[in-house]
Amino acid sequence: MDAIKLSGVNFSYARGVKLDYVLSGIDLAVEAGQFLSFVGPTGCGKSTLLHLIAGLSQPSSGQLDLFGRVCAGVNTDCGYLFQSDSLLPWRTALENVTLGLEIRGVEKRSATELGMVWLDRVQLKNHHHKFPHELSGGMRKRVALAQTLITNPKILLMDEPFSALDVQTRSSMENLLLDLWSADRKTVIFVTHDIEEAISLSDRVIVLSAGPSSHPIAEFPVLLPRPRDVFEVRLAPEFLTIQREIWAKLKQEVEKTNARLM
Repeated sequence: MDAIKLSGVNFSYARGVKLDYVLSGIDLAVEAGQFLSFVGPTGCGKSTLLHLIAGLSQPSSGQLDLFGRVCAGVNTDCGYLFQSDSLLPWRTALENVTLGLEIRGVEKRSATELGMVWLDRVQLKNHHHKFPHELSGGMRKRVALAQTLITNPKILLMDEPFSALDVQTRSSMENLLLDLWSADRKTVIFVTHDIEEAISLSDRVIVLSAGPSSHPIAEFPVLLPRPRDVFEVRLAPEFLTIQREIWAKLKQEVEKTNARLM
């Protein structure tokens, strides 16, 4: 079954009497359990596409189906991990992880027990009592990942979640994500500007055109074997081949965006 299907989806907003199209004619199907990444130039609507799937915005036209049903309103099957920290500064790591369970009415003792399990899974069990300001950037991102996954979403939406991290921490987070994902193969939609990150993580990479009226212009299957270590997979000749092919498509769109902004 397709987890996500977009049919003729457009998204626009009014600028006076004129409609500005951010996304236009999006036709896309994502299989359940697939790890899909989007790459594209700045301003091409990658984040808008995630908002549509999450139900935080509604298409101007077209149809969005999730697991075979038409999506209308907020999609409770989605977990969303943003680029910036979404942790509450007055709550400990454990209390931040269990926030979603509390909102859903889960009994406190059960939520705490499951929260500790998830902190252990992201290698922070011994830091459960610390507040966000006492944690490094990578540790805060691990808390946020546990906070998102503890509610067991069917679809995980990730909007450049590791872009603010240093190179070593970022690679460690990518490997942690792959380990967690491989346990139950949730459907993942991952947005990034980093081609190497997209290839390292994904089953499939889609390139979006420059805006306005952005749309998919190329698709690349990533057939590198799993499990993967992102430190090692980038040395494979097949990796470099895919990287060159994606950049050949993306470079043209980046140049269009730069020309439009000049």
